[in-house]
Amino acid sequence: MKTVFIVSAGEIHEGSRIVSVHRTKKEAVKAALVVKTCFEGGWVLDGEDEWINGCDFVVVREEEVKK
Repeated sequence: MKTVFIVSAGEIHEGSRIVSVHRTKKEAVKAALVVKTCFEGGWVLDGEDEWINGCDFVVVREEEVKK
């Protein structure tokens, strides 16, 4: 099975939206960290491949591509 890395952004307890899809984790992390933040201070690491900024978050997840 092939995998892709999905960047999602949203607000804590309010859901998220897919921002982009990438072939490598490195590309996905780079894309996640340039998602615009609503508050000063930029993204702060909050877990493996998860960042927060106030009540907002961005996350990178690996998903299998099924044929």
